[in-house]
Amino acid sequence: MKIYENCVIINKELRKESIMALDGLFLHHLINEIKTSVKDTKIYNIVSMNDTDYAFCLSNKKILLISVSPSASNIRLSNKEYLASNALLSTYFKKHLVGGIIKDVRQYKNDRLAIIDIDAFDDLGYTISYKLYIELMGKNSNLIITNSDDIILEAVKKSYLTDSHLIKTGLKYIPLEDNKISPFDANEQTSVENIQGLSRQVIQEINTYGLKSVLSYPIKPTLIYSNKVVFYCFDLKDVYGERKYFDSLSSLLEYYFDEVVKANNETQDLINTRKYLNKEIEKANNKLEKQKIELSEASNNEKIEKYANLLKANYHLIKPYTDSITVFDYETNENVTIPLNKKLKANENIDYYFNKIKKNKRTVTVLTEKIKDTEKEIDYLNENLTYLDFSKVGDLKEIMTELGLKKAPTKKSTPHIAKYIDERGNIYYFGKNNVQNNYLTHTYASASDYWFHVKSIPGSHVVLRGILDEDSITLASHIASYYSKAREHNHVCVDYTLIKWVKKIKGEIGSNVIYTHEKTAYCDPSLDYINSHAKLQ
Repeated sequence: MKIYENCVIINKELRKESIMALDGLFLHHLINEIKTSVKDTKIYNIVSMNDTDYAFCLSNKKILLISVSPSASNIRLSNKEYLASNALLSTYFKKHLVGGIIKDVRQYKNDRLAIIDIDAFDDLGYTISYKLYIELMGKNSNLIITNSDDIILEAVKKSYLTDSHLIKTGLKYIPLEDNKISPFDANEQTSVENIQGLSRQVIQEINTYGLKSVLSYPIKPTLIYSNKVVFYCFDLKDVYGERKYFDSLSSLLEYYFDEVVKANNETQDLINTRKYLNKEIEKANNKLEKQKIELSEASNNEKIEKYANLLKANYHLIKPYTDSITVFDYETNENVTIPLNKKLKANENIDYYFNKIKKNKRTVTVLTEKIKDTEKEIDYLNENLTYLDFSKVGDLKEIMTELGLKKAPTKKSTPHIAKYIDERGNIYYFGKNNVQNNYLTHTYASASDYWFHVKSIPGSHVVLRGILDEDSITLASHIASYYSKAREHNHVCVDYTLIKWVKKIKGEIGSNVIYTHEKTAYCDPSLDYINSHAKLQ
């Protein structure tokens, strides 16, 4: 059995075959863990990422994440930053719960139902008590806010009158009952089918080792890579596979949802930015197609030139007020019929064709430049779309500001530049959007630093500060290719050169550059390789 103590890469097959085991027993231990960190703390902000995900920012600098997403329902302590958007309960939370104190976190029986008791304050300073009922039940997950008498005030999902579990403002909240026995009240003779809050994997464990034995397992947050990915609050002996252990249940959940399934962890702003970019790329591609058609038509001057020259040679044959003239073409030995404007004089018809030739030539020049600009626009939009794949909150804000989707902050701040450091002390800085790339390459980096970038593909600028040798070139190439559009490709071509040979293209949008004196390295991008050779700072 192989045990992982460090970060691992999950293959695509395992991502598809992951199993979430956040059952009642897991929740029992999770709430005990969370309670010690959040009880009697003040809620100074609530970030509503989307209609199902909410981050409670607490006075002790902890973040309590509540997600009732159908595919990723959970609660946990989180170390991430979250970007707010106008979600369903944003206004309600801001008005009623921000500034309140978390008095308790508890579980309803041994079910997948967590309850958070909050004491908030009205404008006059009087205490108002609220309860958050968090139903962590897969596709039926829900977040319900009630008063101290359990009268429903608001909810993420409200049900219809035909629903057996009514969630409607003004009604009393009544938890669903399954009439099962808590595992802590059961005994060895109790059928596992009658025990509340047990997942399939735990039932299998109990059938093998017995109820009391399983309940006495020490808490050891574990992720198991079998034919399916399984996690639980303790190590399941009856599930075989590679193990990864965690310091806390919250860190296990954080890793599981961020690295294994990556389910519904996109904020509404990230979703909207992705939609915006895809829409703009589609519009730009349609514009490019039309421009190419117009260019093709404008470039076809041969026929118009023939008409103009034939009219000029046969000027004396043009009769007034006729809509065409047929003349003999000595080059082809054939008669040619030329359309005329009967409202124009003979010389004016000739001028019309010669002017059209000039106009087409000007159109070709203009369209050629416009096509180049449109192609650059498409590259720029695709580049930003690539950056979204590895953007965190701060990176996303910079992208949205650059695209005009968010107002620029009044106080200009220095972009945050991420970096890896290897065991020899070499530093590998890398940008994750155009703002960071431009700052890193043209302001922060020194002339003696080395610059890396995937050849002809959107991606991060990587700056190596340290020793340039085979090992550092390989690592920098992995970083440049992994944080690019080529991250899923093999044998990726990465150019590198000294910073002093890298120049910004004047007037260009984005972070495109020109460079000389470059050399080329090749690699198969691997985050596993990067993490095993350097630490992210």
